[in-house]
Amino acid sequence: MTPTGVQKAVENSGFAHRISIRSKLGGEHMLPESLVELWRTGQVQAERIPVLRKAIEPRLLKEDSNLILHNQSVKNGLVIPLILVFFIMLVVMGFATRSEEHLSLPLALFISVTMTIVMGAILWFTRQTARKRRAQQMKWLLDAESGVPPAPLPGRTKTLLKRFAIIYAVIIALTLVVLGGVFAWVH
Repeated sequence: MTPTGVQKAVENSGFAHRISIRSKLGGEHMLPESLVELWRTGQVQAERIPVLRKAIEPRLLKEDSNLILHNQSVKNGLVIPLILVFFIMLVVMGFATRSEEHLSLPLALFISVTMTIVMGAILWFTRQTARKRRAQQMKWLLDAESGVPPAPLPGRTKTLLKRFAIIYAVIIALTLVVLGGVFAWVH
Protein backbone atom coordinates (compact mmCIF):
# COMPACT_ATOMS: atom_id res chain seq x y z
CA MET A 1 0.00 0.00 0.00
CA THR A 2 0.94 3.59 -0.41
CA PRO A 3 0.58 6.11 2.41
CA THR A 4 -2.51 8.29 1.99
CA GLY A 5 -1.81 11.70 0.53
CA VAL A 6 1.44 10.74 -1.20
CA GLN A 7 1.57 12.13 -4.74
CA LYS A 8 4.94 10.70 -5.76
CA ALA A 9 6.94 7.53 -5.17
CA VAL A 10 8.36 7.36 -1.67
CA GLU A 11 10.62 4.61 -0.40
CA ASN A 12 9.33 3.28 2.89
CA SER A 13 10.56 0.12 4.61
CA GLY A 14 7.09 -0.28 6.13
CA PHE A 15 5.99 -1.75 2.78
CA ALA A 16 8.49 -4.58 2.49
CA HIS A 17 6.65 -6.95 0.13
CA ARG A 18 5.34 -4.69 -2.62
CA ILE A 19 5.37 -1.05 -3.60
CA SER A 20 2.53 0.87 -5.20
CA ILE A 21 1.70 4.37 -6.36
CA ARG A 22 -1.52 6.23 -5.77
CA SER A 23 -3.00 8.40 -8.49
CA LYS A 24 -4.59 11.77 -7.86
CA LEU A 25 -7.94 10.14 -8.57
CA GLY A 26 -7.40 7.73 -5.68
CA GLY A 27 -6.51 4.56 -7.60
CA GLU A 28 -3.64 2.46 -6.32
CA HIS A 29 -1.33 0.64 -8.74
CA MET A 30 1.25 -2.01 -7.85
CA LEU A 31 4.71 -1.42 -9.31
CA PRO A 32 6.85 -4.18 -10.78
CA GLU A 33 10.09 -4.64 -8.86
CA SER A 34 12.08 -3.93 -12.02
CA LEU A 35 10.64 -0.40 -12.18
CA VAL A 36 11.17 0.09 -8.44
CA GLU A 37 14.82 -0.95 -8.80
CA LEU A 38 15.38 1.48 -11.67
CA TRP A 39 13.84 4.27 -9.58
CA ARG A 40 15.92 3.36 -6.50
CA THR A 41 19.15 3.44 -8.52
CA GLY A 42 18.24 6.79 -10.11
CA GLN A 43 17.94 5.44 -13.65
CA VAL A 44 14.27 6.47 -13.85
CA GLN A 45 12.78 9.69 -12.50
CA ALA A 46 9.79 9.40 -10.17
CA GLU A 47 7.64 11.43 -12.59
CA ARG A 48 8.14 8.78 -15.32
CA ILE A 49 7.01 5.84 -13.15
CA PRO A 50 3.29 5.97 -14.05
CA VAL A 51 3.99 6.15 -17.79
CA LEU A 52 6.49 3.29 -17.73
CA ARG A 53 4.23 1.20 -15.50
CA LYS A 54 1.38 1.59 -17.96
CA ALA A 55 3.67 0.66 -20.86
CA ILE A 56 4.89 -2.58 -19.28
CA GLU A 57 1.60 -3.53 -17.59
CA PRO A 58 0.32 -5.96 -20.30
CA ARG A 59 3.49 -8.02 -19.89
CA LEU A 60 3.41 -8.30 -16.09
CA LEU A 61 2.57 -11.22 -13.88
CA LYS A 62 1.22 -10.67 -10.37
CA GLU A 63 4.47 -11.89 -8.79
CA ASP A 64 6.52 -9.29 -10.71
CA SER A 65 5.55 -6.87 -7.92
CA ASN A 66 7.12 -9.04 -5.21
CA LEU A 67 10.37 -7.56 -3.91
CA ILE A 68 12.99 -10.30 -4.14
CA LEU A 69 16.19 -8.66 -5.42
CA HIS A 70 17.35 -7.24 -2.07
CA ASN A 71 15.26 -9.39 0.26
CA GLN A 72 17.56 -11.35 2.59
CA SER A 73 14.74 -13.67 3.64
CA VAL A 74 14.57 -14.97 0.06
CA LYS A 75 18.30 -15.74 0.09
CA ASN A 76 18.08 -17.37 3.50
CA GLY A 77 14.81 -19.02 2.51
CA LEU A 78 16.73 -21.71 0.65
CA VAL A 79 18.46 -23.13 3.72
CA ILE A 80 15.53 -23.86 6.03
CA PRO A 81 13.41 -25.78 3.48
CA LEU A 82 16.43 -27.86 2.46
CA ILE A 83 17.21 -28.78 6.05
CA LEU A 84 13.56 -29.70 6.60
CA VAL A 85 13.40 -31.82 3.44
CA PHE A 86 16.56 -33.67 4.43
CA PHE A 87 15.41 -34.44 7.97
CA ILE A 88 11.85 -35.35 6.95
CA MET A 89 13.18 -37.72 4.31
CA LEU A 90 15.68 -39.11 6.80
CA VAL A 91 12.88 -39.78 9.32
CA VAL A 92 10.69 -41.40 6.63
CA MET A 93 13.60 -43.50 5.43
CA GLY A 94 14.43 -44.31 9.07
CA PHE A 95 10.98 -45.87 9.48
CA ALA A 96 11.53 -47.74 6.24
CA THR A 97 14.79 -49.20 7.59
CA ARG A 98 12.95 -50.55 10.64
CA SER A 99 10.33 -52.50 8.68
CA GLU A 100 10.53 -56.25 8.07
CA GLU A 101 11.98 -55.84 4.57
CA HIS A 102 14.28 -53.11 5.69
CA LEU A 103 15.91 -50.52 3.53
CA SER A 104 19.65 -50.23 3.93
CA LEU A 105 20.92 -47.14 5.73
CA PRO A 106 23.15 -46.05 2.81
CA LEU A 107 20.17 -46.22 0.45
CA ALA A 108 18.03 -44.24 2.91
CA LEU A 109 20.74 -41.57 3.10
CA PHE A 110 21.08 -41.56 -0.69
CA ILE A 111 17.35 -40.98 -1.18
CA SER A 112 17.32 -38.24 1.47
CA VAL A 113 20.30 -36.44 -0.07
CA THR A 114 18.86 -36.82 -3.58
CA MET A 115 15.51 -35.35 -2.56
CA THR A 116 17.31 -32.47 -0.81
CA ILE A 117 19.38 -31.77 -3.93
CA VAL A 118 16.30 -31.87 -6.18
CA MET A 119 14.43 -29.50 -3.84
CA GLY A 120 17.45 -27.19 -3.71
CA ALA A 121 17.62 -27.16 -7.50
CA ILE A 122 13.92 -26.29 -7.72
CA LEU A 123 14.24 -23.43 -5.24
CA TRP A 124 17.43 -22.09 -6.82
CA PHE A 125 16.02 -22.29 -10.36
CA THR A 126 12.82 -20.55 -9.32
CA ARG A 127 14.79 -17.73 -7.72
CA GLN A 128 17.14 -17.36 -10.69
CA THR A 129 14.23 -17.34 -13.14
CA ALA A 130 12.57 -14.49 -11.22
CA ARG A 131 15.85 -12.53 -11.12
CA LYS A 132 16.37 -13.06 -14.87
CA ARG A 133 12.83 -11.85 -15.54
CA ARG A 134 13.51 -8.70 -13.48
CA ALA A 135 16.69 -8.04 -15.51
CA GLN A 136 14.79 -8.46 -18.81
CA GLN A 137 12.11 -6.06 -17.60
CA MET A 138 14.69 -3.47 -16.50
CA LYS A 139 16.35 -3.60 -19.93
CA TRP A 140 12.95 -3.26 -21.60
CA LEU A 141 12.03 -0.27 -19.41
CA LEU A 142 15.37 1.48 -20.03
CA ASP A 143 15.01 0.92 -23.79
CA ALA A 144 11.46 2.29 -23.69
CA GLU A 145 12.63 5.29 -21.65
CA SER A 146 15.50 6.09 -24.03
CA GLY A 147 13.31 5.86 -27.14
CA VAL A 148 14.95 2.68 -28.46
CA PRO A 149 12.36 0.12 -29.59
CA PRO A 150 12.40 -2.41 -26.72
CA ALA A 151 12.99 -6.10 -27.41
CA PRO A 152 9.88 -8.18 -26.86
CA LEU A 153 9.42 -9.58 -23.36
CA PRO A 154 8.15 -13.10 -22.87
CA GLY A 155 4.39 -12.88 -22.45
CA ARG A 156 2.27 -14.36 -19.71
CA THR A 157 1.37 -17.49 -21.67
CA LYS A 158 4.98 -18.36 -22.51
CA THR A 159 6.08 -17.74 -18.92
CA LEU A 160 3.29 -19.88 -17.48
CA LEU A 161 3.92 -22.70 -19.99
CA LYS A 162 7.60 -22.66 -19.09
CA ARG A 163 6.72 -22.96 -15.40
CA PHE A 164 4.35 -25.83 -16.13
CA ALA A 165 7.12 -27.64 -18.04
CA ILE A 166 9.51 -27.16 -15.11
CA ILE A 167 6.98 -28.44 -12.58
CA TYR A 168 6.24 -31.42 -14.82
CA ALA A 169 9.97 -32.24 -15.11
CA VAL A 170 10.36 -31.99 -11.34
CA ILE A 171 7.42 -34.31 -10.73
CA ILE A 172 8.91 -36.86 -13.14
CA ALA A 173 12.33 -36.57 -11.43
CA LEU A 174 10.82 -37.04 -7.96
CA THR A 175 8.77 -39.98 -9.19
CA LEU A 176 11.88 -41.62 -10.63
CA VAL A 177 13.78 -41.14 -7.36
CA VAL A 178 10.93 -42.62 -5.33
CA LEU A 179 10.44 -45.52 -7.76
CA GLY A 180 14.19 -46.16 -7.71
CA GLY A 181 14.10 -46.26 -3.92
CA VAL A 182 11.10 -48.59 -3.88
CA PHE A 183 12.70 -50.83 -6.50
CA ALA A 184 15.94 -50.99 -4.51
CA TRP A 185 13.93 -51.69 -1.34
CA VAL A 186 11.99 -54.56 -2.86
CA HIS A 187 15.06 -56.20 -4.43
